[in-house]
Amino acid sequence: MIDNIDIGFRVGPESIEYWPRLLEEWCLIVERYCRALSRHDVPFWHTEQANVGLLSAAAWRAGLVAIEEFSESRRNGRGTVKTGRCDLWIYSESGTGEGDAYEAKKRLCCKAVRFADQIKKRLKKACDDVQRLDAQYYKRRCGMLFAVPSSRGSVNKEDFIESAKGCLLRSEVDAIAWVFSPPVKDDRNEMNSPPGILLLLKQTGCSTELK
Repeated sequence: MIDNIDIGFRVGPESIEYWPRLLEEWCLIVERYCRALSRHDVPFWHTEQANVGLLSAAAWRAGLVAIEEFSESRRNGRGTVKTGRCDLWIYSESGTGEGDAYEAKKRLCCKAVRFADQIKKRLKKACDDVQRLDAQYYKRRCGMLFAVPSSRGSVNKEDFIESAKGCLLRSEVDAIAWVFSPPVKDDRNEMNSPPGILLLLKQTGCSTELK
């Protein structure tokens, strides 16, 4: 079993009403994955889509309805409509409207001191992508970023967590969550796994502020 797994989340004043229970369940699912695959695997190694899948599972555990990677039309920079995909849709049966659309990105982050700068471009890209969805019936649109500290060299998880909290205080993001676990060895390439993952969420109404 893996010990000393650090999980947590924070939400800001622009948080969607179900985000606290969604992020709590996401933390618990990622923690469970780490413990179940003790010393063999962590989800931080895997693709953006794999991590979106864990968030979708967390939505169902939080009493929500979710579907990932579904077909959806989107407009490109010239206004042309093309068929594509939306990363995630979440619907709260206790709420109103037609559910919320999410676009995701994943980013490897090297230095905690540059964390805020490193995430801005990728999170803005997620926000821009979700705004280009052609359908008009989504209640809200959100960008999300899975930020993964590099496994090269030593990593102080507290530095990354405090940097994420700073982004939240400055309203650069609307919610944050994190899971950090001791690294495991990848037998395929003899490298240590990343030490953890941070999830950052932002509603697109403020996406233009991420410059």
